[in-house]
Amino acid sequence: MAIAATTIDMASKVHQMTNGMEEIQIQPLQNKHTKRKEEEINRLFDASRRKLDSLDSQRIIGVLDDFIRKTEIVTLLPFIVENLDRYSIMLGSDLCYSIKEYDRVQTTYSKACATLRKLLQQLARQTKARGEYSGLSAESDEQSNMIEEAQTNLGFVSANLSDNIRTVLRKFKMNPSALQSIRIEFRERASEANALIDQLNQLHEMVFSRLVTTPNEEIEKHKLTIQMMTREKKARSLITKLDQELKTERAAKDNLIHQKNETVRKLKSNISMIEHDSEVSNRKLVTEAQKVEIAEIKNSDGKRGKLQQEVIQLKQRLQTQVSSHKDSELTLRKRKYKIETEVENWIQKYDSEMAEKQDDIDDLTDIYNDEKKQLQELEERFKTLEEKHTTIIEERRIAAERREKAERELRVMVRAATLLQAMWRAYRCRKALKQKAKGKGKKGKGKGKKKR
Repeated sequence: MAIAATTIDMASKVHQMTNGMEEIQIQPLQNKHTKRKEEEINRLFDASRRKLDSLDSQRIIGVLDDFIRKTEIVTLLPFIVENLDRYSIMLGSDLCYSIKEYDRVQTTYSKACATLRKLLQQLARQTKARGEYSGLSAESDEQSNMIEEAQTNLGFVSANLSDNIRTVLRKFKMNPSALQSIRIEFRERASEANALIDQLNQLHEMVFSRLVTTPNEEIEKHKLTIQMMTREKKARSLITKLDQELKTERAAKDNLIHQKNETVRKLKSNISMIEHDSEVSNRKLVTEAQKVEIAEIKNSDGKRGKLQQEVIQLKQRLQTQVSSHKDSELTLRKRKYKIETEVENWIQKYDSEMAEKQDDIDDLTDIYNDEKKQLQELEERFKTLEEKHTTIIEERRIAAERREKAERELRVMVRAATLLQAMWRAYRCRKALKQKAKGKGKKGKGKGKKKR
């Protein structure tokens, strides 16, 4: 991860410097030297055609490849669950069972998350309602216990889900043909899954580029980075110069705008004079209109008397029509009562059906609780078996260590005995040679005396 972080920092710095150079386009001289330099830059920054020489580097890339492959398989699981009947023959009974178990655990995990989220929201609302400085009540303690229980359940379900996903990945690894067929038919993933896979692929490329880069190439990259930074400084100086020119141009433009504003001010003064003249003429028109209005009011008084007589006649006509429509109103009331009774009957029928449905739901809930208890019993048995398995493995490890220790001691003793035997033989040989040499010396002395 440290290699990946340094690679990401280096890539971001190079990206920033290249963006700064793209702001100002400078045409380079097309000659052999510049072409050779561009080839060296491409060789340094393009590591896709190179190979990894170190075994550790190959292992790192292998781990990343395996993680990306597992991520792709996990993102395929929702599609496989939806089309499990279609791929059941291809996947096999064992893998189908594991996928169904994954779907069940995933559903349980979603429900546990929803329950915990709901409890946290309720606790937040209760805390807000009680106020910031109020004491804790028994209800809040009960709510906290429920939240802790929900968190514990969520952790257990999460661990179970992780184990189930590992099992599915292991079985998919044993059946690569089915996985390849599903990948061919699968079209689109979720946007979040695609984003995750893209980020992992980018991380793979950056780590690969960092691993294949030698120290000399790193130094050359650093030099190129410094050169690009100097170019960026020159470009920034040019930008400041252009900014100054822009300021002068803006000042000239502001002067021109000021002149235009003076012209606009003069035009506005002319418009105000015209508006004053028009207001005087409007007053004259208003006085004339008032005179006409007084004459029209006098005429309207006569028309108002006629209209009042017509209103009286229309009221009388309305009363006659109301009396005639009472029969139709009674008929409609009877119809309304009939419809209301039918609606009440339907509501009663609906309530009875809902009560039956609720009984069915209660029965199913009891069945679910029984199965959940059975599951907990099986999990407890599994824990005991796992503890026994752990103790057996530990005993085997201790026995193996003892056996290795005994073998090492035996090898040391054998080597010591061999060395002692060799030293004893050498000692005997030297002693025999010394005795032989002494015997020859005595014989030589005896012969010399006889000659004299």
